[in-house]
Amino acid sequence: MIKVYNNGQIIEMTEEEQNKFDKLFCDAISNSRQMPAFGVSLHNSTIEEMQYGIWVKFLFNKTIVKSEMSFDELLICVQKDCHGVNVIRGNKGRYEGRCYYLDLDKTLDDVYDYLNSLDGKQNLGVKKQQQSQEIEITFNSSYYTDNNNNSGDNCKSDNKNNVLNKEQSDNCSLVNYTLNDYYNGLNKSQKELLKCLN
Repeated sequence: MIKVYNNGQIIEMTEEEQNKFDKLFCDAISNSRQMPAFGVSLHNSTIEEMQYGIWVKFLFNKTIVKSEMSFDELLICVQKDCHGVNVIRGNKGRYEGRCYYLDLDKTLDDVYDYLNSLDGKQNLGVKKQQQSQEIEITFNSSYYTDNNNNSGDNCKSDNKNNVLNKEQSDNCSLVNYTLNDYYNGLNKSQKELLKCLN
């Protein structure tokens, strides 16, 4: 659900390290305010920029709509001495279009220092991953739209029972998912980030 890159290399976190990251990240972005963003992402430029510095990618297994903009990934460059951060939207592996912007009460300094301290467990870089043929299960975006409140934990569905349907493949049966089941499956930092986006 979360991938961390340091100079283009993935840093694999243990469960303990993931929990520490969640705590630091949630604390850093709590009480942040979404502001009008003038940033626009260009896919190739974003991939090149990810070769340098620390980046965190938040992966979602469905399309989510916030402020009338859709995404199934969110990408953040973690830097020191910044009181605001661009949140780049990803859709099916492409980083194109308008970004979100969060005005922070604090900074991401502690998050940066912690992620920069993680060592050793590096593997495939950004460019190699882009070239690989990964099979991902995605959700039909027509089943998910945000109800435009600040809780980040509610979405509209097409039926009164709040059940979301996903057809996994031509050979699989239809599976029902409730919204609570989906959001309960997210980790703390994903939930907090969604909560900050209108």
